[in-house]
Amino acid sequence: METDMLRHVPLALLALASFGCDATTEDRLRACGIVSEGYLPRLNFYDDACYRACFAGAECDALLGAICRTDVSLLVECDQQCAPRCDDGSLIGLERVCNGFEDCEGGEDEEGCAPYVCDDGQELMGSDHRCNGWSGCRDGSDEEGCAPDFVCGDGREYEVHHRCNGWTICADGSDEEGCASFLATCE
Repeated sequence: METDMLRHVPLALLALASFGCDATTEDRLRACGIVSEGYLPRLNFYDDACYRACFAGAECDALLGAICRTDVSLLVECDQQCAPRCDDGSLIGLERVCNGFEDCEGGEDEEGCAPYVCDDGQELMGSDHRCNGWSGCRDGSDEEGCAPDFVCGDGREYEVHHRCNGWTICADGSDEEGCASFLATCE
């Protein structure tokens, strides 16, 4: 019963979405029979070339184990290869570098970080604020003038993170059409 429910859960809500999918990773997931053809959401918690290469080169069983969280050895292996390190050798997540908080004892994770400057002069730590789908600037300038990532059948435009996320936002439901399905079974 639980597996039947899992097959109908949108991929964006599964741990699968944490794999910063690029074409190579998507091809591997499909070749392993983990996902079907169709649009695959990209919630990139591991959005880094090193992680993408690590996941794309993984054995099918290891990839499924990481997605289902039944075997985290692939995640540990990829972290050892790819995660940023503090000067003392400890690993920190990619999202902790240039986030405005010193996560390394010596603060080296915040060194050399150029702030993003909003139109009103507000500074945001990190450089990934422009057109990322979430307004970090008080004045909203980081999301102004961005090209739409997805256009509904009726012409309304939305950021791509609304596509295949399990919630219909387009009046015609086109944002939830053509989505990939989870084919594997997590035990």
